[in-house]
Amino acid sequence: MFRYIKLKNYKSLVDFEVDLTNKRGTPKKFILIYGENGIGKSNFASVFATLLETFMSKSAIEIINRFLESGNSVHSAKFQNMLSGLKDTEKIIKSAKTIGIDENMVLEFGFRINKKDGFYRLEYDNEKLISEELEYNLSETNKISYKIKGNMKSFNLQDNLFKDKTYKTEIENLLNKYWGKHSLISLIAFEQSDKRRGYISSKLSKGLYDAITNMITMSVRISGYRGAELDFMGTSNPIYSQIFKGKIPMAFTKQLKKVEQLLNIFFTNSYSDIKGAYYLIEEKNGILYYHLMFKKMIYGKLIDIKYELESAGTKCLVELLPYFMSSLEGKISVIDEIDSNIHDVLINTILEELFDSIKEQIIITTHNTMLLESEKLRGGAYIFNINKENKKELVPITDFEDRIHPNINVRKRYLNGLYGGVPFSTYINFDELKDIVEQK
Repeated sequence: MFRYIKLKNYKSLVDFEVDLTNKRGTPKKFILIYGENGIGKSNFASVFATLLETFMSKSAIEIINRFLESGNSVHSAKFQNMLSGLKDTEKIIKSAKTIGIDENMVLEFGFRINKKDGFYRLEYDNEKLISEELEYNLSETNKISYKIKGNMKSFNLQDNLFKDKTYKTEIENLLNKYWGKHSLISLIAFEQSDKRRGYISSKLSKGLYDAITNMITMSVRISGYRGAELDFMGTSNPIYSQIFKGKIPMAFTKQLKKVEQLLNIFFTNSYSDIKGAYYLIEEKNGILYYHLMFKKMIYGKLIDIKYELESAGTKCLVELLPYFMSSLEGKISVIDEIDSNIHDVLINTILEELFDSIKEQIIITTHNTMLLESEKLRGGAYIFNINKENKKELVPITDFEDRIHPNINVRKRYLNGLYGGVPFSTYINFDELKDIVEQK
């Protein structure tokens, strides 16, 4: 779980810090973020996507190189789609750093894993990573840590980060060759993707492996990220990344059936007219081609409907299900604008049911004020505001109320502006606008 986030010169969050713990210092497992449009909610959610992009930077370069080495054209649609989804460090900086500022960009994430605290910190100039630091306190007398800076002539990591000294030397060689363009964790993440399963866990100390795995397996969904929907899927089932339709080897039949069962239970309990959800499957040469279908009651008849014909809200819920499951699997999930296209009552019911089963942490941005009426959910609500120093801050509702009494209508107070974070209402004369349009 994340305990806090500190940002310097990240998009619109120039000097920003938020504490994600309760009064006992325990990280909140359910976090709701409110604020008026354009205040920075999606930018805050996007920092988790930027962190994952940093972890993937080495893998991105290698994937592109292998594609080119295979003789494929750089002008092909496949390559262009791949290129748009993969970012090297320089492109990450260009897209994330605050416009018009020459100072360095800093991302710091305080975390708690296995009831032990740590932090991970990255600092960038305009072109490359210049500092990377991780510290994880395993006990009062034992911790793992490293700090890497761009001005180091060579990298010498502590022995307690590794189980295998030979592997430590391999990583140090990679650092001397690639660090700055890639972080230590991105190099290890590439090793993880390039080696047999279990290889990395046998080489790293348990503490370092746990810290890396906890962050790198996040699931993040950002609405409108760089002009498009962005998804990082950290769940264990590969079907989630192509949940509507796709093709898989026969070996993944069991995983497909699991997702089909989840969709069937989820939607028959969420919609009165949906009586079933299933995959239409066709097998060709050992490959399964699948397509999501719904059984719907229409004018008294049960009809099979392709997912393409479903409403935007239904499609959105299909896309959200993997993120809900990720939080149940003990992974962090971040969902931007969860209420888009979905009825307030339905998303409120779903999140209340989800709350008790969350094993890790889920962070959500929303405009759905109905959630503030839920005793379960409102304790994790935060409001984006601009303080007297003109700095953006994310303030927990519990800072406004010493204790959220059941009789307090938090939703009404928020809508009345008592907590801030609501649009400033003014008078707009549409007749005046009409006159401007009609002027000759």
